[in-house]
Amino acid sequence: MLRVVNDLPIAGDVARSPPAAIRDDFSRILEGGRPEKLGPLLHPDAVAAQRYWSWQLMQQLDVMRVFPMLFSLTCLVMFSMPIGIAYHLGLDEDVRYWGDGPMCGTALWLPWIFILAFYVHDRLQRPHKATIVISLLVPSVTLLLIGNELTATSAQGSDQLFSDDCDASTDKRRLENSWQAAQSLYMDCLQQTTTSHNLTLSRATELFRIQDCTEYAAAFPSHKDWQYLRFVEEEHKCVGWCSFGRKLWTDGEGTDSCSTAVAQVLRSKVRRPAQQVVALSALALIGSAVGLVAVAPTLHLVFDW
Repeated sequence: MLRVVNDLPIAGDVARSPPAAIRDDFSRILEGGRPEKLGPLLHPDAVAAQRYWSWQLMQQLDVMRVFPMLFSLTCLVMFSMPIGIAYHLGLDEDVRYWGDGPMCGTALWLPWIFILAFYVHDRLQRPHKATIVISLLVPSVTLLLIGNELTATSAQGSDQLFSDDCDASTDKRRLENSWQAAQSLYMDCLQQTTTSHNLTLSRATELFRIQDCTEYAAAFPSHKDWQYLRFVEEEHKCVGWCSFGRKLWTDGEGTDSCSTAVAQVLRSKVRRPAQQVVALSALALIGSAVGLVAVAPTLHLVFDW
């Protein structure tokens, strides 16, 4: 007949009188020493007694009271950096245009897994295998996929934009056509302005930008890429698109064509952080797998793992 002590099945009088070797080991552990290495415990009474005294040791150390919070905080600290990097990259306008910005936003939902893990462990008052596996592996794999996607996008995009061929990609050609349409509208606007206000072309260019033209607002719905072209001209201090041209939205001088400027951003500003996300998530994945394999025998001995 088995009876239950602290949710653990104990055979006969083992709970009251455990094997001497196990009792001596438990006393030695509490005194700060190390247990002697026992041989295989094949008898059910010996196994039940070892589980009982291991559980008593866990209670003595009061581990389970802090385990839910400790585990969730450990996960949060371990994944906070790659989550922060991925989310920050997702807010970047260049990443949103050339890559998958919304995919980066999914990283911000990962901490909810750690909150759920805290709730489950706090209710059960013991480690829960499925919860631990999900809390470690799901964020690792998700961040690894995000980092890999950003790395591939930045590498491919920078190579295409650095190319002298404006037809290296359909996106590059489409932006060139949009920029040419914007330049044509701007020049027509300046010609009409010089005639109506008796100004020279150079003076009109100094005074007015394309967004000052009345035709710009009417044409904008048909040229959504103008928003991104304006952003790169303002943010990266560039001119033109495939080739060096004139500034349409901002004042001042530029040093590079905007396709070259964006290529440099993708190569330096995006690729390096994306590779950090890949490295950190891969390290977390490998460390989690090794850790689970290492502690599984001990947890299986003490809990229903």
